Formats: sequence, structure tokens, C-alpha cells
Amino acid sequence: MVFNIFSRPSQQNQPAVSFTPLPGSFPEDNDNTEQPEQETILNAGVPRILKMCLYIPLTLLYYLLNILLTSVEVFKPIGKIFHFYTRKDNHFSDDLGNQFVNVIDVLSSSADTNEQSGYTFDTLYNVENGMLSKNMIKGGYTDILRRCSSDGKFAIISFFNPILYDPFEYVRKILTSNEFVECVTKYNCVVWFCDVTTPQGLQTANSLKIRQFPFLGALGPQRNNKMKLLARVEGQLFDYDFSHFEAKLASYYSVLVEIRRQRQYQEMQRLLREQQDSRYQESLERDQERDRVIEESQLKKKWLAWRKSVLVPEPSGDGCRVSIRLENERIIRRFDASLTIEEIYAYVALYRAGLLSDTSSENDITQEKPNYEYQYDFQLYSPVPRTRLEPTTVIKEERTIYPSGTIVVEFE
Repeated sequence: MVFNIFSRPSQQNQPAVSFTPLPGSFPEDNDNTEQPEQETILNAGVPRILKMCLYIPLTLLYYLLNILLTSVEVFKPIGKIFHFYTRKDNHFSDDLGNQFVNVIDVLSSSADTNEQSGYTFDTLYNVENGMLSKNMIKGGYTDILRRCSSDGKFAIISFFNPILYDPFEYVRKILTSNEFVECVTKYNCVVWFCDVTTPQGLQTANSLKIRQFPFLGALGPQRNNKMKLLARVEGQLFDYDFSHFEAKLASYYSVLVEIRRQRQYQEMQRLLREQQDSRYQESLERDQERDRVIEESQLKKKWLAWRKSVLVPEPSGDGCRVSIRLENERIIRRFDASLTIEEIYAYVALYRAGLLSDTSSENDITQEKPNYEYQYDFQLYSPVPRTRLEPTTVIKEERTIYPSGTIVVEFE
């Protein structure tokens, strides 16, 4: 097609072949023959331009699709590997306990039965009802370190790589053997499993300088609160004997017992200090409360003495005459109607404190008001209709007691 398109202009540029009329033919008009030839040339140019405009984009699109399809086929294996690690990275966003359970599920579903012991991974390490489920910690590597350091225990950690040719070799030959189960039970070890393809597993493996997988290691606490890698097994197993692994734990067990006693002593000292601090704090709070009560009592006395010095005397003429009913007695007194009802509150408080019976000349001297906000421990009510008398209300504006009325004192 392309060659035909580009070849047409070259053919048109060639010189026109002269037409020789046959003998005996009629003469033809030259003007009529030139006009159709021009129309033919114009009509042939339009499809050629359309073909050129469509051919180039379609050709580019064709080659672009070929390149994309070829790239997909080439990078498909790489995409599978990337998807595998992406799936592992997504697990990192989950809780560390869920990651641990996922590792247990993978090992339980893929491991075979140990021919010598008859154990399977699921019967020993099932999270809910496994024989060694009490020895496992559903958490991260930091949880293992914290638990072993505080309780003084061995920690046996196992790393597996699911993309190895035989990632479950340690499960069949070590983790489900009688020797390993007896070792964990004898020393009450903490057991933890991890997938090295997860971010946590890769970071932990790098911190422990692990270079081959599968990996089995034993950690033990030191006196300086750090952890020590006591024994390790890594890579493929050839003529391995688990007794060498257990012997290293046995040689360090005496140090572990001493560290455990030290931890218990430190914990006991901490509890004693907490009890002493608690008793001291309680005694301090009691002393502070006693001092506060004494100080408040003194401030109340000073305030009442000041309030008595500014108490307005009973008017002899017009005023508000009220009958105040206390618990077992009744008081009748007149008050200046231009004052607030707080004057009646103060009078009742002074009367109850027994300060109104003291008529010495010293009490007539106006005292300085203390920096204290006195709180009345009673309320004044008008019985009919029952109305609470607000201290800020002017006496003559309270129609229930002005010009005369009854006031009931109710204690809180």
C-alpha cells in the first residue's frame, strides 16, 4: 500500500504518451479531453491525502501495541516475584500477633509428620490447643526480648524462608522431634517463629547476622539486661545432632538461674519501694487534709468576725420584719429593707456560730475582710409560696417576706 501510494506521484510525473488517431477516424475536440483529465487528477489526490493521514498513526499504534505486549510477556515472571513480596509487605501493616498466627498456619498446613516422634507441627504448635502453645508468644521480636529479660528464660527462635527449595526441613527434623520437645519443656523455653520474607523477619535476621536459612537459634538474657545468642543452626542439615544445641543451653542454665534470682530480688525491692511510697503518699495527703481543714476553720472564723463587724444593726423604725424558723427555735428580727437578703444569711450564720451574744467593744471595730469566699451551708425559703430566697435580691423587692413574712432555714 505504501509503495503504491508513493509510486503514484512518480508515475504521474512521467511525460504523457501522444495519441495517434487511427486512419479514417473522426477528428476530436482537444478542449473536451483536457477537462476530464484535470478532474481525474483532482479526484485521485483526495484519497491519497486521506490515506497518508490514516496510515502514519495506525502504523505507530500497531508498533506500540506490539512493544507493550512483548514487555508484558517478558516481565510477567518478575511481576509474580514482586506480587509475592508485596503480599508479604501488606502483612506488616497488620498486628504482629496476626503475623505470628499466619506463620503458624503456613507451617501447620505444609509440614509433614515426624516419622520418629509421630508429632506434627499442628499438634505441637497450634495456637489454641497445641502441646507447646503456652510456650509461644503471639507478638514481635521485641516482645520476645522483653519477656525473656524480665522472666529470665531461654528463647528459641526459628526463621524459615518459603521460597527455598525445602523450607520445612527444620520442621520435620528438629521442631517436631522428641529431643526438641523435651528441651523446650525442661527449660521452659519461649518459642517464636518468623517468616524472613516479612519486613520484621528481614530486619531481625539482619540484626542477628543470619546468612543462611532455615535458621534455629537460642537466646538468653545477660546481667546487663541484654540478650545473647547462645546457640545457632542454619542452612541445610547433613549430620546434625541436636544434643550439641541442648548442651549449650545446659552450660548457660546456671547463669540463667542466677539472673532469674536477681530479677526476682529487683522485683521484690521495687514492690517494697512502691508500698513505702504509697504509705508515705497517704500519710502526706492526710496531713495536707488536716492542715487544710485547720486553715479553712481559721479563715471561717476570721470571715465571721469581719461579717459581724459590718452587720447592720436592727432598725428601730420601719423595716422588714421576718420570723426566722430554725431547727428548734424561732427568731423575730427587723432588717433594713434597702439591704440584700445576704444580710439575713449572714445574721443566721452568726447566730448559729454563737457570735451575736458577744457584746464586747472589741467586736464593734471594723476588721479587715479576709481573702476567703465563705459558703453558707444552708438555704433560706419562704414557705407560702415556697420560694428560695436569693442572697443577691434586695429585701424590699422580695414580696414573699416584705414588709413582713416567715423564713424557713433548711440545712444542706
